[in-house]
Amino acid sequence: VLWCVDQFEQQFLFGVVRRSLVSPTLNARFSRYSLHLAGAVALIWLVHPLNSEVVNYVTQRTESTLGLFYLATLYLAIRAMSASARPAMYWSAASACACVLGMASKESMVKSFLFDSTEIACRPRGDSTPFST
Repeated sequence: VLWCVDQFEQQFLFGVVRRSLVSPTLNARFSRYSLHLAGAVALIWLVHPLNSEVVNYVTQRTESTLGLFYLATLYLAIRAMSASARPAMYWSAASACACVLGMASKESMVKSFLFDSTEIACRPRGDSTPFST
């Protein structure tokens, strides 16, 4: 089960890094290498020895679950910000569900909700660039 959590975390991290690198702010500089850079970051995340602590300590499993839902919330929020109106509603709902599930696993997930809410509130009207500030 923990192996699956790590795999999903890797996929969400890959998506977050890749979509961030192809955003209008970073597109000119990193779009050509976005797949390679995102793959390298996700691979380092997967093989890093810090992930082995989750297997050794039961209390760390909530941290791993929190990380999974945090990355899922971030990825789904990025998708919502770059989608058109109707699909954005579904991506936003999925992001909110991931955030609620993360809060159910550990209370420190509240910072994800605050981060996403602040990002959406501070973005200029009509700007669909994810995390452009």
